[in-house]
Formats: sequence, structure tokens, C-alpha cells
Amino acid sequence: MHTLHFFCKWKLPLFTGLFLFISAALSAQDFSATNHAYWYQAGSPVNNKLMVWKKSPDTLQVIAAVTFNAPAVPEAYRIFLHRKNQLDSTTGTTPPIPLQPFRKTGNKYLLKTDLPERNAEDGAPAPFFLLEVQDTAQAGNSFWAMATLAPDNSFPPPPFYISSLADGMPLFRQYANEKERFSIHGSPSTYTIFYYDKSFEIASPPMTAGSTPDAGLEVTNTSLIRADSAFQPRGEGLYFIQHDTTQLSGQSFRRTNPYFPEVGTLEDFAGPIRYISTSEEWQQIEKSNFDKKEIDRFWLRVVQSEELAKRVIKQYYQRVSRANQLFTNYKEGWKTDQGMIFILYGPPDVVTAEAGREQWIYRQSSDLPEIKFNFVHVKNPFTDRHFVLIRNKNYAKSHYQTVSKWRKGKNIL
Repeated sequence: MHTLHFFCKWKLPLFTGLFLFISAALSAQDFSATNHAYWYQAGSPVNNKLMVWKKSPDTLQVIAAVTFNAPAVPEAYRIFLHRKNQLDSTTGTTPPIPLQPFRKTGNKYLLKTDLPERNAEDGAPAPFFLLEVQDTAQAGNSFWAMATLAPDNSFPPPPFYISSLADGMPLFRQYANEKERFSIHGSPSTYTIFYYDKSFEIASPPMTAGSTPDAGLEVTNTSLIRADSAFQPRGEGLYFIQHDTTQLSGQSFRRTNPYFPEVGTLEDFAGPIRYISTSEEWQQIEKSNFDKKEIDRFWLRVVQSEELAKRVIKQYYQRVSRANQLFTNYKEGWKTDQGMIFILYGPPDVVTAEAGREQWIYRQSSDLPEIKFNFVHVKNPFTDRHFVLIRNKNYAKSHYQTVSKWRKGKNIL
């Protein structure tokens, strides 16, 4: 087993051979000035996630998941948890919070810590938790994850979390297929599960006057469940679990078809075509009731080469699947603003993050100038990952050029 270094105080029998020690960071890091493009790159050596839930009225528990991907070597990294009032260059000036490793599955390590909800210094709750995985071989190179508790951006953390019955792992993603079963970990109590059988709108083009609003939600049905009881979502759609139904605090996930996040049904195969089709082309596909022959005809008609069409289809739906993995929240990832931009343009070259905002930069290419997309975080009870694109009519030229490249098969790498 690899030796892995954490900023921790404990050595657990579960992690035989795991060397834990306390150390200062290699150098002070600046989260806001860091390029976080690795968040959306499949080849990132490290993937991090953070979860915060309210363990008791005055205590929060932070759970971190760190996944090391080949060729990353775990012992080459140190892990730090920071709690901050703002995202700036002061990140490395206060001692990190100790984390305790408690689970390992394959190349994924889980760590946790309990801490008071409010800071001891000023009695106020700090709104940002930052997980830093620092590469000891390259000083100053860190991989980050962030959890936001800022009341202007997020609802209070729920007093529970959802875990998989198959492996006991917390559910860090916001989707689950029909075969998965879960339990709720929290205080011994009854929880309410709201089910919404609704198909949400897809993202509108980046140069339109505004984002496409989703219509109001109506509850399809509700059910009750006790903590630590097994449950399995039955119908496809959105599920929202709450402990206190008088508050807008809870945890949601989408129940998906068994192929998700991959594209495995004709309707899923047809949907993302809307980003590169004309209104007339889409109406024809809808009129055919998503007939496979009509979908095939669309691709052959726009690409005009069967061999090239196969390659375009493969790359396009790889983007769709990746968007589903990265951006699914209350709706499928490909339908979100970030999912739309990711599918059309690919992973951004530069990602900067500030409180309530992300900027994606695509560097100048041979046929497109540099372009910047700005996303703002919108408060949403179902997710802490609801980012809306700031639309601008100046995006029109690059948008049409990018769509044209897909239709001509020129986006093939």
C-alpha cells in the first residue's frame, strides 16, 4: 500500500503503513490566483471533493474525498484543510485544520474532521472551506476543492448526508442510477423525501438575452424514511431529502437511467443535438419521436461523410458524458450553462474562481480569438453548484463559428 501524507494528528489501524505527520505547507498558496482548469480535465492527477453537514446543533463535520489518478503517486502529496472568511492570498497564513483519514477504496481516500460551527476568534461562521492537495515535488502546485457556506450563496448545510449501501461511501455526486440503494446518516429521526417527475429546460445560447427559466416545480409524491434505513429511488427525476420541511435545507440527487452519465437512450442521444441543430432540424427529430434513423440522418446530412460522422459523434457524446459527470445538479449536466459551454468548446484552458463566480478562458486558436465566459453562482436549495452564464450578444460570432466547426467535422482532434 502506498504511503500517503496528510496534515493529521492520528494514525489509524485501518490505514496500515500510512505515515501521518504535522507539517507546514510548502509555501503560502493563493486560491483566487490559481488556474483551476484541472477541475474539468479528465487527465488531472488529483480529483478532490468536499462535503459539509451539520452533525449537531453547534458542530459541523467536513468530509473530504481525494482521488489519485494514474500516474499520480499518493506519497508525493500533502493534504490541508483551510477555513477562510475570504478567498485571497491569506490562505496559507493560518494553521490548517487537522483531518482524520477513515476510509480508503481503491485510489480514493476519505478524510473527515469535526469542528465548531462558529470561529473561536470572532464567534462568526467562516463561509469557505478549502481543501488543498499539495504536490511536494513541485512547490506551489496545488489541487483545490471548495465548499461554500456563505448565506448569500448557499442554504445552511443539512443535518445528514447520503451514503451508498454498496460501499458505504458518501454520495459526493448528485446523480444515482436505478439500481443504487442508499441510506441517510444523521440524527435518529424521520426524513422526508420529495420526488419531482420533471424534465428541465436545456441551456439557451450564450448570446441570447437571458438564460431559459425553468418552470415552477410541483411535488409528484412524498415519502418518509428513518435514518440508517435503506432506500432506493424508483422513478427517474429529482429527489430532495429534508430533515426539517420548514427550512430550505436538504440534499438532492437525480435518479437517472442505468446508462447515465453515458448516453444510452435515444432521447438522451437526441437531446444534445439541439446545441448544434437548426430549429427546423430539431422539429424534424421531435416529429419522428426521436427515431434512430432520423437522428442518424441528421448527423449524415450535416457532416456529409459517414466515416467522419462516426468520429464527430464519438467526440461529441464523450463531451456530453463528461458534462453529465461534472455538472449534473438538479438537472442533467448537459442541460446546464456550464455543460453547454463544455460540450461546444471543450475543457477551458484557464479557470479562475472567486466568491460566487467562475471565469473560463479559452485561449486564442488558429480560427478563434480568445474568449472568456463568466458564470455566477445562484442560490438554489437543490444544489451548491448552480452556476449561470452571464450572456452577451458579443458571443454570437464565436458561437456560430464553433457550431459550424462541429457540423463540418472540424472539431475532431
